[in-house]
Amino acid sequence: MIPSFVGHMIRGLVLRLIKAVDPDLSLSIHKDNEIRPYSVSNIFFPHGRRPKWKNGNFLFHPSNQLSFNFKTINQQVSQSLVQALLTSVGETLVLADKSFILESVQLQSEHITDETFKNSFPRDIFSVRFLSPTQFTPLKLPGVYLFPEPNFLFGNLAHLAQDLKLTIQPFNINEFLEYITQNVYARKYKLHTNEIKMGKLPPIVGFKGWVEYVNKDPKGMYGNMIPFLLKIGEIINVGKKRTAGMGEMNFRLKSPKYMLKKQY
Repeated sequence: MIPSFVGHMIRGLVLRLIKAVDPDLSLSIHKDNEIRPYSVSNIFFPHGRRPKWKNGNFLFHPSNQLSFNFKTINQQVSQSLVQALLTSVGETLVLADKSFILESVQLQSEHITDETFKNSFPRDIFSVRFLSPTQFTPLKLPGVYLFPEPNFLFGNLAHLAQDLKLTIQPFNINEFLEYITQNVYARKYKLHTNEIKMGKLPPIVGFKGWVEYVNKDPKGMYGNMIPFLLKIGEIINVGKKRTAGMGEMNFRLKSPKYMLKKQY
């Protein structure tokens, strides 16, 4: 049996692989109180062949296959992990005390900057799908929040982009969040909460599902920052414990034919 959520275990597995190639790098990207330039996903199953499930665990058969994603915006991390993975194909890896053969590795790269969407057609509707349990702990606010308010979502992504030096042009986060507050709201959504176990920690609750947002001023000075930051979220996740598989997300900009035709 394997727990249904093992994102934190996958992170440990990946860090061990990097350590075998570059021990100093493995330590440097997992320091406490530092922004980490990567994310992992929970396990998923090729071709939809999901094993039987019982009491929060997957019942694995030797013929079952599993996959996971590791994403990073750090070139050094990427190079070391590629080297480690390619030399490990055919080798045995241990996950949740179970042995698996690393069968294949698929690689994909993308060049993204804050100017990528500079000349894109402004969209006033976009949707975000939260694929794994997500929660926010906004700065200067107590407690945990289980709804993706625009300020929570874009505040988190903006600070990640700034702290990781992902923007070519500097921008004022306070001004940007004021723009979000004035213009962006959730139009409709379908969310539910999930409780997961992560090692010896108490159960952690997060939300999953989708939200459709409206931007009342898509041609405003920060309109094209929105897809850029959402793209960052696709790569390194969003919210709390994002490097342990929480906060996995993707987004979609609505086609111009779906643009709102009425006043907001």
